[in-house]
Amino acid sequence: MKIFSCIISIFFLFSYMQAQVITNFENDSLDGWRSEGDGKYYIEAGVGNPGICMRIDDDATGDTNLGIAPFPYLGNWTSADTTDSIMVDVFLSKISGSITPDLWVFRISGPGGSATSPGVTLTPEVWEHFSVSLDSSVWKLTTGNWDDLMAYVNHLEVRAEFINGDEFVRFDNIKLTFTPEIVPILPPVVSDFENGLYE
Repeated sequence: MKIFSCIISIFFLFSYMQAQVITNFENDSLDGWRSEGDGKYYIEAGVGNPGICMRIDDDATGDTNLGIAPFPYLGNWTSADTTDSIMVDVFLSKISGSITPDLWVFRISGPGGSATSPGVTLTPEVWEHFSVSLDSSVWKLTTGNWDDLMAYVNHLEVRAEFINGDEFVRFDNIKLTFTPEIVPILPPVVSDFENGLYE
């Protein structure tokens, strides 16, 4: 019985160490992903990498389109180390205009600060895989400090606009290689929308 209990404990420890958060849209659902900006977003079947994916259309009429991560991706990220990463597959389709070079793919933010991933230049009409280590030396800290930011990431954005003009972008296989710890929200909770965001 003790041997069996030990095996079960090792299994759960290994499972915990391998925990991750992933969205591949294969259940024909956005799974809480949404977009902010001037474009519409929806599920698209048969054109993912593979199967089903999320698509965001850019009408080039206003704000930059950003994919916004759902709750499972948010919280305390301090359990992540430099071997952990965040990743996404991106397909850019250019309709008009020119490609903007050297743009971040991921932006994380919270009460302790904000940071962006290294700049990239996408190639249209092919799936590209982006994986960024959660090593502070890789990211560009725009406000605050890394440790405070990792303590509570309450916003994860994936860029969905890489063209100075019309385009659409597909996302697939969005993944964190660890599971964030839930951070309880303590009252009072107030939204006054004075920062111009949906919060």
